[in-house]
Amino acid sequence: MTQDFIGPEVLDQMHRESSNDRTAPDDRASVESVLRVSTDRAATDSAYVVVHVVVQETTKPLVGPQVLDNMESQITTPGPARPTRVVVVLLEPFRSLFNRDVRRSIRSLRARAPGVTVSLLPYVSRLTVAQNASLLARYVKTYSRGLPVVFHCRGERAVEWARALSQHNGRAAIIADIRGPWPEEQLFAQNRSDRPAEFSTDRDYERATRNLVAALGASQRATTVSDGMREWLAGLGVARTRMSYIPCCVQKITYDERTREQMREELGFSHNLVLVYAGVANRFQYLTDGLGEFVARALEVNATVHFMAITPDRRNMSALLRDAGVDPARTSIFHLPQERVTNYLMAADAGLILGKPGILKTVVQPVKFAEYLAAGVPVIASRGTLGIDRLISGYQAGTLVDYAQGEWSRDEIRCALDTVHTAHDTLHNGALTLCREHLLWSRYASVQREAYVDALAMARFGATCLRLDAPVPANTRDRVAR
Repeated sequence: MTQDFIGPEVLDQMHRESSNDRTAPDDRASVESVLRVSTDRAATDSAYVVVHVVVQETTKPLVGPQVLDNMESQITTPGPARPTRVVVVLLEPFRSLFNRDVRRSIRSLRARAPGVTVSLLPYVSRLTVAQNASLLARYVKTYSRGLPVVFHCRGERAVEWARALSQHNGRAAIIADIRGPWPEEQLFAQNRSDRPAEFSTDRDYERATRNLVAALGASQRATTVSDGMREWLAGLGVARTRMSYIPCCVQKITYDERTREQMREELGFSHNLVLVYAGVANRFQYLTDGLGEFVARALEVNATVHFMAITPDRRNMSALLRDAGVDPARTSIFHLPQERVTNYLMAADAGLILGKPGILKTVVQPVKFAEYLAAGVPVIASRGTLGIDRLISGYQAGTLVDYAQGEWSRDEIRCALDTVHTAHDTLHNGALTLCREHLLWSRYASVQREAYVDALAMARFGATCLRLDAPVPANTRDRVAR
């Protein structure tokens, strides 16, 4: 088992390091490799180690289900080209060594994925990424034991670290795991903040997009969550043949009939039609845009409806509902440890995934989609949402509503609620089938492995996932489909 933290001798060396930046090698030209690598070859021919890099997200609830569960599936699912070892490296500032929440999270993550090596590597904030990487690279060498390394990077910041670490670790490749369009989310947040200046918004959007393109230009492959996101990344110049579709998944079906009945009784929901929203409620969260108004109308058209929110942002959720005129007596707001969320979800009759028109609605596939379905909860989603509406309709896993002419239709909401009530068993079974067939990590193990092996082959030729014929223009907002 790899130790939790780096040793004191390395920390001492970090503090002795000069503050002068170490110059990184020049970028190699981006080319598309014509080589396709088959994952059917013998495991000994494709032995490699996966190092999943996560930067300053150790305490975030999503790291467990979206990183550790994914990597546990990689190491345990049978099949060709399975990694020899999987390591999750959690990069945090040096002060995190003394943070109880961080230490608690490390213990929880280790217990969650026993087949994965989980290691916290603290860095010194006053040093550059390159300087820190030169000191931390020895740990990656220990993990790899001379085998090629695929750095699986959660976002563009992780790519920056992986690129610096790869300079010290022989044969290595980088996978940029882009779960959402951060520049677009930043733009959405700024347009709803107290800083409406268009110049500032454009400048920040351009900077965020350039950072993303730079990360993609250092990566051999890209992974993302939806067809919409693939199109969005293609607009930035990513080759379609170098992208993999791997949605936000869950480890297993969690539904249990007895637990559902117990939770409904315990929470006093036995005679209610319970709608649930699980997730954050801050200004970055476009999926709460219009949520309050929907809940208010649902309560108006159906006297049995009760709304349950599972969120770390209880104050923001309370304000959102209050501003929409929602009766607080018909709502429940919970902030729960991740391990208790599933049981509460089971008590619901439908999960809400709503969004007003806009680019974010069409490209992002939220984690809560798979979590709802795994708990046996059908989904009420806005039509055209994130590409999931086709899955919902095809599997009869829920029902769809429109946000049209600036409001939710009371008639559509009434119809959706009636459908959830009268066709509960059909929708419940559809939800479980959809999750089982499309949203389990084990179903995408081979897809990820093919990307890993292909990335290592591309790295031999200095290839990246960007197309040669797609230079990024000065104004990236004109390039990305809006």
